[in-house]
Amino acid sequence: MYLLSFGATLLGLLLVIGATAIVCLRTQLFARWFATASGVLALASVVGAFTIGYTTSAIQVVAGVTIILDTVWILVVSTFLWRDPALALP
Repeated sequence: MYLLSFGATLLGLLLVIGATAIVCLRTQLFARWFATASGVLALASVVGAFTIGYTTSAIQVVAGVTIILDTVWILVVSTFLWRDPALALP
């Protein structure tokens, strides 16, 4: 159950982070370095989500590290939006 919940969480975060990366690259919403880092993190989330089908130790380590990095990403985006609330408006 633990691995399934990790995989499902990473799939959900993959959609959010990947979509944000695409929007940031197209509209320059955030800095380009952040959009690129978001794209790399989305790819890491894909690898970590493989814990659903594969139970090797290496993938479990990647999943754990990716969950931590996703949490840091959420905090960074929250800080960006808190400092400049106009970014959140359409």
